Amino acid sequence: MQPFCVEKLLKKNAELGVTNFLLAVFISLLGTTLKTKIKIAIMEKSKIEIMEDFQQKLEDIVNSQESLAEKIGHVQVDLFNAPDKELEKAMEDFATRASADYAIMSEVLEDYKMRVNNEKNNAPAPKAAVA
Repeated sequence: MQPFCVEKLLKKNAELGVTNFLLAVFISLLGTTLKTKIKIAIMEKSKIEIMEDFQQKLEDIVNSQESLAEKIGHVQVDLFNAPDKELEKAMEDFATRASADYAIMSEVLEDYKMRVNNEKNNAPAPKAAVA
């Protein structure tokens, strides 16, 4: 077991922040084997958790694209009151491309959701925590 070193822990606190500092103190007081198991259990994400993170990011992208399409629509409506042929053409082209991108990303998201669900359904049962 490593000796308890206050200076090292204070330096670690500055690097990690309070929550991770407390975790570092706890881990530093443990034996090497148990320390390794706890680090792996706490710091590594499962494949499903990583996939869920990606799914959330894809959902954010789709939501952003939907918002972009709405804003383009607002500009197009505003152009009825103050016509500008060049801007109307640009917005029409932009709306067409944004719509196509939205459709593609929506399809990617739906396919990815199915992959995540398949992974969840085929995943082995979680192992009991190390005591």
